[in-house]
Amino acid sequence: MPADWKRFGDLLTNLLWQIKDAGGPAIEDLQEIIGQTLGKRGGASIAKWRQGQPVARQQDVEGLVQALADLAQDAGLARESLRPDLRTLLTLADHSHPDLVLPALAQPAPAQQPPRSAKPAGRTDWGRSSDVARFVGRELELVQLRRILQTDRSRLCGVFGLGGVGKTFLTKKATLGVAPLFDATQWVLLQDGPPLDEVLTKCIHFLSDYRDTDLPATTAGRIDRLLTYFRQQRCLLIFDKLEAVMRPGKPAGYFRDVYAAYGDLIQAVAETEHQSCLIVVSRERPRDMARWESPSARVESLSLKGIGVADAQVILEGSQLAGSHADWEALVAHYAGNPLMLKLAAAPIRDLYAGQLADFLTSQRFAFEDVNDLLDQHVVRLSASEQDVIHWLALERTALSLDYLADHLLPRQPINDVWTTLSSLLRRHLVEKDAAGFFLQDIVLEYVTDRLVRTLGDEIMKGQVDYFRRLPLLNATAREYKRLGQERFIVAPLAESLRQAWPQRGMVRHLTCLLYTSPSPRDRTRSRMPSSA
Repeated sequence: MPADWKRFGDLLTNLLWQIKDAGGPAIEDLQEIIGQTLGKRGGASIAKWRQGQPVARQQDVEGLVQALADLAQDAGLARESLRPDLRTLLTLADHSHPDLVLPALAQPAPAQQPPRSAKPAGRTDWGRSSDVARFVGRELELVQLRRILQTDRSRLCGVFGLGGVGKTFLTKKATLGVAPLFDATQWVLLQDGPPLDEVLTKCIHFLSDYRDTDLPATTAGRIDRLLTYFRQQRCLLIFDKLEAVMRPGKPAGYFRDVYAAYGDLIQAVAETEHQSCLIVVSRERPRDMARWESPSARVESLSLKGIGVADAQVILEGSQLAGSHADWEALVAHYAGNPLMLKLAAAPIRDLYAGQLADFLTSQRFAFEDVNDLLDQHVVRLSASEQDVIHWLALERTALSLDYLADHLLPRQPINDVWTTLSSLLRRHLVEKDAAGFFLQDIVLEYVTDRLVRTLGDEIMKGQVDYFRRLPLLNATAREYKRLGQERFIVAPLAESLRQAWPQRGMVRHLTCLLYTSPSPRDRTRSRMPSSA
């Protein structure tokens, strides 16, 4: 692929920070050392490369990679631990043979100076965290997260985003790099919903090097004991999949009743003075996060978006997909750059469309079963009011303003609750917002539309009319492009499913009966199906 000097510069900066924070020289000194190694006049060239200026000679890229490996070793980092990043650096520079350069890194260069003193590595317990040996891209996000942990020394850090977007991978990659700065690092997976007392016991035992076994009987006492260790030493604690202890069927960010103490712990970490950091990784943002969040309060978060085309191509390398750059851009856009969704879609594209992206894109069907399963995990947690909002967004198929949604959701939702509902959906990362209003990403729009059509069909066949009365399946006054979309993606599939269930006359008679037994004239008008259906 062509050289990407901006990402090259971001990754170079990230590597320099890793070396510095492991006990190496200051950034300016590192630039000076590398510049002298490459025969440059000081570190000015390296500073320019960090800003995205091209490296003119291939041998300079090779020398840079070798110098980084040597400096990392001097600072106490294993040379092999930097190997994936150094290979990415070579690839971003469009090096012709990166795999020929990397083997030389396994053997240290002859020492030209005594090793620099490095901070002793802290104790680590990575638990059931992911293997990130094949981590790709995210240079900017890595720099941001490491800044939050290193420079800002945040007490509480959140990493949030839709399922499959790469929150866990990014957090593991970033914390691997900063772990030497902490006295103890522990990864706790909450996927199975462990009680907080159990988690606190595990953490206190680890942080005390298994010497503190006489723990307080109460949860509050154990939280205080954990904070004591947070003050005595610099600890890094990661809670992965926090959404597992949050309450489904209600607005986002509330903990289940039996897990309410997790909220107490997070509040204590955010509001109490200490030198440690708790990272929470979650599909849902805790409700109080916005209240605490500010760099001055040492509480920060990172909302993770999708990846770009170049990273997607690397992740899907070997999937036998073929297409133009425009095809790749369309594929990535439809799945909002979600790495897991792209991986899940790759096999059906290969098997059903012979790997041809153009043919797959022409079909305009992107929500495969595995992708639907991933989105099911989000939608099943929604409250009734949140489901109403995403259904309206799917029906209108365009960005909607707060006023529009408030007007059309009345009287089912009090107007004061509409903003609460939208805020909850934003915390779940299912709804996006821009200057035009609130909208669904393409893949979420297709998923919600298909789900709504199935729900409407089941409801009608059972003689129920809740959604059928409340939702306008076709807006005759809408602009033509919107009306045609409603006909194609909602009315036509629904009508086809009903035709398969009933003969034509039976369908018309059944629908007419449903329409005229609706208790609300206003609802009856809104839900009326076109006679041509």
